[in-house]
Amino acid sequence: MTTVAAPFDPAAWGQLADEEIVRLIRTGDTALYEILMRRYNQRIYRIVRTILWNDSEAEDVMQEAYVRAYQHLGDFSGKAKFSTWLTKIAIYEALARRRSAKTGTQRYVPDVDLDVENTMRSKDRDPETQAYDHELRSVLENAILALPESYRCIFILRVVEGLMLTRRRSPWTSVPRQSRPGFIVDARC
Repeated sequence: MTTVAAPFDPAAWGQLADEEIVRLIRTGDTALYEILMRRYNQRIYRIVRTILWNDSEAEDVMQEAYVRAYQHLGDFSGKAKFSTWLTKIAIYEALARRRSAKTGTQRYVPDVDLDVENTMRSKDRDPETQAYDHELRSVLENAILALPESYRCIFILRVVEGLMLTRRRSPWTSVPRQSRPGFIVDARC
């Protein structure tokens, strides 16, 4: 007797936990992968965009990260959340893309305004509030761009995305604290 998967309905399947969806995908319901992609599109895009500062590159890297995650879905052990695993893949892909571009010390400059939150704003905002929002966004973008790259990435991951970052024992332990990159406390100063 052959079993037929239920028709794909994102609203019905959207209540399932990531790990359950992964289990179902592994058993053959590959269309469910779209649910995972939809859940994490915005988050992955913002993180990758923070690293690359280029919309088209960020979209390419996102797509590559989703493909790699799907190809290695069998390697997902469930020790961490699926979102963490997917985010890590996306970060590695973005860093690899940046390395392969061989930009050296050149700083990435955004090619468009960062207007990620605009999709959630009401269309009925008055012109004064819009001007204020635009000015504030510009000041924040410039302040974030002024951070050294290692601090900028950590700042976005921790403060904007709310991800927990843990320190691991590293070769920097003999380096004075003020010289060590990668601490959110330093990035906020």
